[in-house]
Amino acid sequence: PTFNSEEFIENTLSSIFSQSLSVQELIISDDGSTDKTTLIVEKIFLEYKGKISCKLLKNIHKGPGAARNSGILSTKSTWLAFIDSDDLWKTNKIQEVFLAIQANPDVNFLCHNEYRIAINMKKTIINCSSRFNSSKSIVGQLYKANIISTSSVVCKRNLLLENSLFDETLMSIQDYELWLRISPYMNILFLDKILGTYIERKGNISSTKPLQRFKNEFIVIYKNRHLVSLILFVFRFLRLSLSHTFQLFRRLY
Repeated sequence: PTFNSEEFIENTLSSIFSQSLSVQELIISDDGSTDKTTLIVEKIFLEYKGKISCKLLKNIHKGPGAARNSGILSTKSTWLAFIDSDDLWKTNKIQEVFLAIQANPDVNFLCHNEYRIAINMKKTIINCSSRFNSSKSIVGQLYKANIISTSSVVCKRNLLLENSLFDETLMSIQDYELWLRISPYMNILFLDKILGTYIERKGNISSTKPLQRFKNEFIVIYKNRHLVSLILFVFRFLRLSLSHTFQLFRRLY
């Protein structure tokens, strides 16, 4: 999915084209960009002489959930790998995922660790695999906190089609809402390897509109409250409230 990504999209595409094991198809699903994003993508696709089938979808502006859904519906691939338009994959990402799928035929959802580059350029590690306990259900763990980074996700397309895809009414955390909703049907594998980079930038949903994000998070945990006990729902709501109250005070003072 892209939206006004003219400054970042070329690096993202370069990280896809340079994979040691190529993807079969690349779909850019644009969410009504008003900058030069689509022109840059068209130019890159025109100049690209590799073996990946490339497609650009030009959608009206409806949000990232709608853009992702448009891309999912436009392919017939068995497996989907997600990447946001300012993130990067390491060159061995697809090869490592392919080997993991071969070794674990029952798996239908994979994700891996990532580097995180903050706005101040500080580099840290998003260690998703260390937060997952394989001896416990993914449902409760995911309800407590989102331990899945979208640009690290590779999953079976049918898993999404059978569960109504992304919620297009949510302008933020629609990815978390979908992962939580499909969690009872996940056969998940966390790869304990850093295979990508999440790049934070001004305008990212994660760094803007905190009150709207709080509202959306509450909608997500309330909508999926049937997945967990009442005690866990109350605990999650209280922790969510305290977290956003703390963030609000930090912004004010």
